[in-house]
Amino acid sequence: MKRTISLLTVLLIVFSLSACKKNQNQPTETDRSNIVYVEKGEGKNSFYLDLSLQSGEKHYKINTNETTVGSALEKLGIIEGKRGEYGLFVTSVEGESHSYDTDGKYWAFYENGDYCATTVDLTEIKENAVYAFRAR
Repeated sequence: MKRTISLLTVLLIVFSLSACKKNQNQPTETDRSNIVYVEKGEGKNSFYLDLSLQSGEKHYKINTNETTVGSALEKLGIIEGKRGEYGLFVTSVEGESHSYDTDGKYWAFYENGDYCATTVDLTEIKENAVYAFRAR
């Protein structure tokens, strides 16, 4: 009986640790070198953008003079959305639209593999950060 309890404890610890890992869909720094980024825009600020679309993955290096990720992506026509009291709610990325009310999905926004705590229009550009949109 003690052996069964110990085995269950070990399994619970392993499961808990694996659940705390970063988003596994995000490439690590070491395998990011294999990604080909298409450059878009001009300006002194730059960041990377990974998109998971129904048509496949797209990867951009965004160059801009804007100060927030949202304003840069709106200006380039990559995202569209509705403004509300909490900021921009992204409804379309690269022409692919999702509405939680219609299809049960929304555009999740990530910064360096972590779910972003701010809306895209309130997220200040961090030089060479990797931002991502994934339908959830």
